[in-house]
Amino acid sequence: MKRVFIIAVSVLGVLVFSGCIRRSYFYDYDELTEGLVRAHIVYVEDFFGTSGWADVELEYAVIRELTHVEADRLIRELTDIRFRYTVFLAPATYGFVIRGYSIKLHYEGDAFKLLGQTADYRYGRFGMSIARMGRSASDRDWDALMLQFISE
Repeated sequence: MKRVFIIAVSVLGVLVFSGCIRRSYFYDYDELTEGLVRAHIVYVEDFFGTSGWADVELEYAVIRELTHVEADRLIRELTDIRFRYTVFLAPATYGFVIRGYSIKLHYEGDAFKLLGQTADYRYGRFGMSIARMGRSASDRDWDALMLQFISE
């Protein structure tokens, strides 16, 4: 009986404390620039989707098309921003929402990445899409980055 109680408390402890662990994530410059064709600052009204093989309707307004030099500078500054996320036992890729100013990176073929303040969406070859939700940059860092490139 004592052994069952200890196991139950241990499992409960792992479940409770795993949701409280905060981690940092930084985008990788080389990954974002490899095969990059063009970049846009876009405004997404409300983009909700799920990860997996499903197509999603992406509606956005292009605020600004960036030159190659500006795109390189934007990506360098983006890689300096710390995105925080919580480690949880269930994957955070079931659904996601991207709102507001975001970065859309276009790659060779029809591949693209939509990077928002609270999630990112990647569409690649063979129609495969991957979404990551739960990574969040601070309002101050994200707004400073977006305003710098919108106001130029």
